[in-house]
Amino acid sequence: MSNPTPRRRLVGLSTKMYFSLQRTREFTDSFISKLAAVPQELLSNIDIFIIPDFISLTNIIAQLELSPVPIWTGAQDCHWEDQGAFTGEVSPSVLSSAGVKLVEVGHAERRRIFGEDDAMIAKKTAAVSRNGMIPLVCIGERTPGDVYAAVDECRVQVDAIMSSVADEAEVVLAYEPVWAIGASQPAGEKHILDVVSGIRGLDSVKTRTGTTRVLYGGSAGPGLYEKLKTGLDGLFLGRFGHDPQQFIKTIQEVPTYIIRSIMSPPAAVSPTQHTAELVKPVSKLAVAQNQGPLAKTVSEMHGQWDSFTFAPIRESQVSRAMTRRYFEDLDSYAESDIVIIGAGSCGLSTAYVLGTQRPDLKIAIIEASVSPGGGAWLGGQLFSAMVMRKPADAFLREIGVPYEDEGNYVVVKHAALFTSTIMAKVLQLPNVKLFNATCVEDLVTRPSAEGVRIAGVVTNWTLVSMHHDDQSCMDPNTINAPLVISTTGHDGPMGAFCVKRLVSMGRIEKLGGMRGLDMNRAEDAIVKNTREVVPGLIVGGMELSEIDGANRMGPTFGAMALSGVKAAEEALKVFETRRKENAI
Repeated sequence: MSNPTPRRRLVGLSTKMYFSLQRTREFTDSFISKLAAVPQELLSNIDIFIIPDFISLTNIIAQLELSPVPIWTGAQDCHWEDQGAFTGEVSPSVLSSAGVKLVEVGHAERRRIFGEDDAMIAKKTAAVSRNGMIPLVCIGERTPGDVYAAVDECRVQVDAIMSSVADEAEVVLAYEPVWAIGASQPAGEKHILDVVSGIRGLDSVKTRTGTTRVLYGGSAGPGLYEKLKTGLDGLFLGRFGHDPQQFIKTIQEVPTYIIRSIMSPPAAVSPTQHTAELVKPVSKLAVAQNQGPLAKTVSEMHGQWDSFTFAPIRESQVSRAMTRRYFEDLDSYAESDIVIIGAGSCGLSTAYVLGTQRPDLKIAIIEASVSPGGGAWLGGQLFSAMVMRKPADAFLREIGVPYEDEGNYVVVKHAALFTSTIMAKVLQLPNVKLFNATCVEDLVTRPSAEGVRIAGVVTNWTLVSMHHDDQSCMDPNTINAPLVISTTGHDGPMGAFCVKRLVSMGRIEKLGGMRGLDMNRAEDAIVKNTREVVPGLIVGGMELSEIDGANRMGPTFGAMALSGVKAAEEALKVFETRRKENAI
């Protein structure tokens, strides 16, 4: 096999918020002048970029036209939408039309200071790419540890990034261990190379057809690339590069170097050729030395069970993979935009509509049961089929659930088909998090002109809530949100919780109590009356029957889905008002 063509090297810097307008102009002029003295053959395989502040962008683009070699201009951030009511944000479409070549997203500072998470960064990455620019995405582990833990943490970030862009799109990853930023002891060269090797070995990276370049984004200067050249495609310089002479010196040290051991093979290579795996494991992790390549498809496993083996893992990796993500979610969703209580058919439908219509909203779903779905896994009396009266069939078509048309109603062959489909679609949304086995014990309130406004929920593990009477005091947790949507069902151990709490806190006098079964009256009433019952609290589904004294509907589910649709609509009507109130 012939050697693969090397990726072009990439070296650049960001001025962050350090430069004045005058200094930015002077820096650029000085850099262009010094670059003209560099032999052009040294620059034949290198792409160079400068990322100035937003105000300087168009002037820098004009200045760089005088450069002896092409220099890319980058932007320090952008919004995930091309246009809209997003005051203070920068449109990726405008950046592209101005001549910007690449956009930096996901920097550790923006994650830490502005609360940007992987879902938001993925949306920004997609916006950059769809506007014809190259996303330069910053990644890195937050806590020091072994290579395997670092790669595992980076995997979550990288997978979110790659899932948001076309397979053929170019992506640049700038790796820097977050824990090493400003630390007295920076990350070692071996650690950097080993983690980058692991990143290149991720399925979301090595199977791409588009170019993926990996830079080191930490404290970098002259002499560093020589130590890292076997694993990296270039450098994303820090403040060291703010000296034009040092920037030039670093560029000159980046050689043309074919990375043989870790580059992905071209698409035409036989499947029996494999890229190198993560570097030799450290002594803590025992690995079978002759296990051979792992199967990439199920068909490759057929007939090979005698030699079958899973990829090696350390037990602590499993623990870290679960706990790190969960506690990151707890931290991220402690301030949510909307909380949905109850993940039955109404709550999931609400989450689907909100999550797809407003991807900028952070939506938390709290479900008391281990298994979400409520009573929608079966039809009536433990039968399989699910009946929905028209026009709820429109929602089935929206989410892609097949059904049999019986005239005024439709039948889904198994209720679990509806529930598993809507649940899968909701859980795939990057702005929605389901906390199951978690119950709402109380509501967060604020005084208002109407008497009280709901401003979040009080949560606890369901198993803890069930044992308050026989164990010592176990205090709860909280989630703040300007809007809560309660879909907890009719009265029961966990049902109708919010409306019962409104009575006990004196916000409403009493409940109407659910009436007897009348399908025709019940379903219309549930959908029509889905509403904000007190400021900050919308009630939908069968919980409404308890507050309004409506009829029960029995084993027909159309009102549950469409009450969810209306709950989402009601939420979007009042959300901005409630958000402003919640900011006080």
